[in-house]
Amino acid sequence: MADIAHLTFQRGLDWPVSSRSVTLPYIGIPFPDAPAAGRLVVQLPQRFLPGGFTFLRQSISHALVPAILALLLCGLIYRRLVRPLGRLREHANALEADDLGSVAGPELITRRDELGELGRALDHMAERLRGHVGLQRQLLRDLSHELRTPLSRLRVAGESSISETALRQRVEREVEVMQRLVADTLELAWLDTERPRPPLEDIDLRSLWDLLVDDARFEAGWSAERFLYRVPADCRVHGHLNGLAQALENLLRNAIRHSPAQGRIRLSGRRESGGWHLWLEDDGPGVAESDLERIFLPFTRLSDARTGEGFGLGLSIARSSLRLQGGELWADCAEAGLRVHLHLPDAAAA
Repeated sequence: MADIAHLTFQRGLDWPVSSRSVTLPYIGIPFPDAPAAGRLVVQLPQRFLPGGFTFLRQSISHALVPAILALLLCGLIYRRLVRPLGRLREHANALEADDLGSVAGPELITRRDELGELGRALDHMAERLRGHVGLQRQLLRDLSHELRTPLSRLRVAGESSISETALRQRVEREVEVMQRLVADTLELAWLDTERPRPPLEDIDLRSLWDLLVDDARFEAGWSAERFLYRVPADCRVHGHLNGLAQALENLLRNAIRHSPAQGRIRLSGRRESGGWHLWLEDDGPGVAESDLERIFLPFTRLSDARTGEGFGLGLSIARSSLRLQGGELWADCAEAGLRVHLHLPDAAAA
């Protein structure tokens, strides 16, 4: 009788509940015309049971294996989500505690998901904060050092027996030096920390160059023939007029300061890479190749022939100003002096 199928007609949707139906397989077929009226339940014989389907195997397949899979899934979630989130929390807490040397770690920044993007963003923020704090500390140290010199001269002048007129002239000169020093330092710190977004416009480079050369000739007493303009006539750049004028003015003053007698300054350029590549050359003593990047650091004075007046802030301010306009500034060695390169966006491509 165990190999004979049992047919049962059952009303409603309940299943057979006999002890035999619990251990033997069965199938239920609802009436096609009236499924709610009942169904035909066919209880299959013993031979349709899977071989070796014991209680132990049922416990393994229905309890142990799902439990192992659940543990593996939990471990994977912990490794991929919970532990990285904990590392990000520690990194954020370290930044909050002014530990700017903390990093997210390679296991986070190499990820290609949202957690990896968050880790890289935190590292970038920490790097910028380290740069800002480092620059501010450097500016404070250098500013305090630079202010000692005019203050010392004022003290010596006040203790000496010079005339009142000479003392007044000395005080005016030293105060002017300190005012210029403080103003340049504050401007450099403002450009680095605030990173303002100046309004940009199309600028005719020849008109700007002529205006700056007129001022430079008046200050230095140079003739117009010593300023050579070798840029195509259609050169129009996209930038901030005042910022670009200040950067070029600083470069011109630096070139004039270190040019020999009867030296000349040349501005050349060409269109390339969606912008204008300009370079300013002088006939001065030049800079060693190892110092080409160091001259853009604040308060940098070289020990060679290019050391002169000034505080070493002009090139730093010029680079910061150009970067805010989408440009770049760097230097290399020319045949007879220093060559300073500028890359500015093209007005036609803006």
